[in-house]
Amino acid sequence: MNMIRIIMLPEPFNLLPAEALPRIDAASGTAVFRQDDPSRGPYLLISGAVEMVRHTEAGHRIVLHQAHASETLAEASLLSDRYHCACIASRDSTLILLDKAVVLDRMKRDADFALALLKRMASQVQGYRRQIE
Repeated sequence: MNMIRIIMLPEPFNLLPAEALPRIDAASGTAVFRQDDPSRGPYLLISGAVEMVRHTEAGHRIVLHQAHASETLAEASLLSDRYHCACIASRDSTLILLDKAVVLDRMKRDADFALALLKRMASQVQGYRRQIE
């Protein structure tokens, strides 16, 4: 039997329309997006793990970040035309694309949404800094 799985999104993403939140299933080793691809928006990692990877001009592969379930990634894509790195699934993963145009429009119209999004992102950065310490 084919079961439909409902994904409960955390705030503030639960305030976005479902059609702006396509689900992406990525098998281990596959690219969710590549460096220099046109930016479609940030992602929320539901399950699995992904690596944010940048390739240097000399051809070296640098892992910038390893994201795990419940983290957002590629947040800078909201203000960029292209992704600055690649996102590669390091395990089978499920992500939700946060449609850039919809997120930016909601931020312009809803200060509470914008503040909640910034709070979430700032909290995530603080967590990364604690890990480094």
